[in-house]
Amino acid sequence: MPKIKKQKTPQREYWIQAVNSLIKTYGKGHVITRSELKDYMLVHYGIEDGSFHPTDYCYNSIDEYKLKHPESFPQLFVQTEDGGFECVGQNYPYTGPVYHNQKRKNQPEKKVAEWKNGKCTILDPKYEPILRRP
Repeated sequence: MPKIKKQKTPQREYWIQAVNSLIKTYGKGHVITRSELKDYMLVHYGIEDGSFHPTDYCYNSIDEYKLKHPESFPQLFVQTEDGGFECVGQNYPYTGPVYHNQKRKNQPEKKVAEWKNGKCTILDPKYEPILRRP
């Protein structure tokens, strides 16, 4: 009998489930630390630290990997100034800037867009695929 390939759930789906669960439990706007997220994702979904970066799922942060794989990263969090992650979910009416983290290129963060009540003004067309709404 031929082996049946298991359908692997994309990691993005686990992130959506996790944030929806956190919002249901603690309310929209709940701030969680990276360490707490690491533990939550391991316990609930078996996703180990090192295989994810919560900033990839933020409204206000973009890096090179996220630019190359926009379909993999729904916007779910707003990263706070102290490094926490505010759980807001998809299609949130976020207002604030979006910065491109260019640490790997030894360059400072660059403001690439501005959200206002869930509508995004993109300052550089290269960022459009990741910032448009589905």
